[in-house]
Amino acid sequence: EIHVKDESLAKKIAGWAKSGRNFEQLAKKYSTDKGYKDKGGYVGYKEKTHRGTVSREAFNVGPNSVGGPVKYRNNWVVFKTGALTEKEYKAYEEAQSQVQSKLAAVKNKERREQWEKELEEEYPLVINQKVWDTI
Repeated sequence: EIHVKDESLAKKIAGWAKSGRNFEQLAKKYSTDKGYKDKGGYVGYKEKTHRGTVSREAFNVGPNSVGGPVKYRNNWVVFKTGALTEKEYKAYEEAQSQVQSKLAAVKNKERREQWEKELEEEYPLVINQKVWDTI
């Protein structure tokens, strides 16, 4: 992806990329997003719903194509798609440790929130306005 603030510049960049200029070099030269600039515009594989309008438009132009400009947040985005691949799912055995870690994190968060609620009920917060005003 190449992010720029100006729509007319985005249109020029899209034209250059569509006519065969090196997308990576264009990204390094023009992108205002440092992350994409440093990676030569490379984003990696994304799902159709991952990045809103940009992802939807990327799927519309098809694999191995240049698309845009598309308005995304405060920028105009020109993008290059790669090969379309099927989503891969891990077998349970492969994902088991990740699932267990995620579940433990969720349970810990729930316990912490419950504990905080109990503390708030047992020790209510009272602000002494006179003291507060002197600070």
